[in-house]
Amino acid sequence: MLYGSISSAGLITIPKQVRNYLNLPTDGGIIAVETGGKYQIKIYNPLDNSMSFIRKVTKNGQFKLPAPLKEAWGLTEKGEVSFFIQDPFIVVALAGPKIQCAPCAGAGLIYGLTCPICEGEGKTRKSPLGPLIEFAEATRHATKYGMSIAKIDFGGETTSYDVSVDFENNTPMGYRDVVENYLKQLVETSSATS
Repeated sequence: MLYGSISSAGLITIPKQVRNYLNLPTDGGIIAVETGGKYQIKIYNPLDNSMSFIRKVTKNGQFKLPAPLKEAWGLTEKGEVSFFIQDPFIVVALAGPKIQCAPCAGAGLIYGLTCPICEGEGKTRKSPLGPLIEFAEATRHATKYGMSIAKIDFGGETTSYDVSVDFENNTPMGYRDVVENYLKQLVETSSATS
């Protein structure tokens, strides 16, 4: 997940990586984000879990948050927004607060090794989009640390998940267990709330 800034007036700056991903040109005054293109930008409204489309972006990679969403977000000062790719959309939401990383209890280390969830920072973000997005972000980080994560779908009308964590390198069993249990908890929480 990438983060960008939002001004108190609701002006959002799209990070360069997201602009490149969207193939946004930089030589026009106002450009349209193609509705027929691979990706579209959607803004998350926390009041009713709805999404609104953004259709125009300035050449500087900025767009204005619509007034009703600014009000729904309770935006009164500068802040941060998250950009999350949820194919075929890029979802923009008010970034959640930084909180103590649960697996490492804010230490940045588990069994003397860098925590793969917070990447040693000791803090993670609570996502306004829910635990499933937190799970996706945590697993993205974790794969950088030699982890492979299997999601098993048992099929049928309902879907249940089982998360197993495997490390490429020689890591302590306790380290693996802490990370695996945390990821399972996120999946269970997201399943219960959906």
